[in-house]
Amino acid sequence: SLVSCSFLLSGVLRPTCVQFVYSSDGSDVHKETGFHLPVSVNISTDNLQDADFPDRVAGFAERRGILPTSITLEIREPKVMEQARECLEGMSRLRLKGFGLSIDNFGTGHASLKQLQYLPLTELKIDRSYIAAAMYHKPSRTVLETGIQLAQNLSLNCVAEGIETPDQAELLSSLGCAQHQGFLYGRPMPREEVLPWMLDHFHNTENGGGALKSFSFKNITPLPSKSRTKRYH
Repeated sequence: SLVSCSFLLSGVLRPTCVQFVYSSDGSDVHKETGFHLPVSVNISTDNLQDADFPDRVAGFAERRGILPTSITLEIREPKVMEQARECLEGMSRLRLKGFGLSIDNFGTGHASLKQLQYLPLTELKIDRSYIAAAMYHKPSRTVLETGIQLAQNLSLNCVAEGIETPDQAELLSSLGCAQHQGFLYGRPMPREEVLPWMLDHFHNTENGGGALKSFSFKNITPLPSKSRTKRYH
């Protein structure tokens, strides 16, 4: 997704998370750029175990004219795998309403193949630690490649997190992961800078910015290391 939001408030999406992307008719940024923009929102296992949560999220989207298919709800792997049975009903109801479901920080928990097989997921987001290590550590590269192949075999969208260098992006593309998220493509930025950034980057990238997969919508810009990592061969 292009826009990432970081929390819910009392089980309801904060309107400011998406209002700069979608007006009441969901069309402002689309009119300016020609693109329909997906939004990712981090949720908790408490949300998934709340029986009213799927209806509240669906109501929020309907009131603002947002298609559920434009919203992906992200859950951190360690938490959801510890409580998979308790979260299954909530996840299933959200998927039936059209929302995407993503496992965030994949590789940091203890997901079993059986759990991944039966959870109604649409996406795996591979944790940044594997991407950084894969550049110089052969076992990490093998694990990274296995994670990408697993997502493909389960027909899940695969996103690599924490991409900071062109070498990392090249490696991931060569392993079959075409969707990347990280500072190589864009840094967190204030809301008022988002639209000019989009217009500049999308209109100057081949195929409408196909390589620009994601950035976070926050008010604080962290400073990553500028050192380049030696690529593993």
